[in-house]
Amino acid sequence: MPAGRVLVLDDDLSVAQTVALVAESIGMEAHCTTGPEEFFRLLDDWVPTHIVLDLVMPQMDGVEVMRHLAQRGCRADIIISSGVGSRVLDAARRSAAEHRLSIVGVLAKPFMPATLRGFLREGLVTSEDPPAGAAAGAGGWEAPPRPPWPGALCWAAGGGSTPPAPAAGPAAGSSLVTR
Repeated sequence: MPAGRVLVLDDDLSVAQTVALVAESIGMEAHCTTGPEEFFRLLDDWVPTHIVLDLVMPQMDGVEVMRHLAQRGCRADIIISSGVGSRVLDAARRSAAEHRLSIVGVLAKPFMPATLRGFLREGLVTSEDPPAGAAAGAGGWEAPPRPPWPGALCWAAGGGSTPPAPAAGPAAGSSLVTR
């Protein structure tokens, strides 16, 4: 059973597909689209747990999409993504909060996949959580060992520690998403 469902709306197909691949890498189902019509069809038919939403798009901007999401009573966790300045991203986040949408992150482009993974994991029930009604150690259930991620998830998800200083560019095995 997948950990959750991510619906991505970004007018840049390569970015949308990258976001979908990151989501799939942590066990989530993902669909991506570049247009609002298909996005709203998928929203109704597929019922995602998470939405990754670009702010600046030609057919309908992200703020307008959020307004429609609020009118529909959307309960998905939303990650706002864009290459615009931090003031615009903060204003979009405030607007979404005023519409009572669940914003779990603001992802400024370019972004690291580890940052996106941190936001997607917010509120998810994972294989590390005991099954409903089971306590850790009860019934033979034990949490699997955590992968050796060097603190990136903690700071990306707002864990309070400072990010590790990169030696020269992105860490091995990671890439910077720039569009």
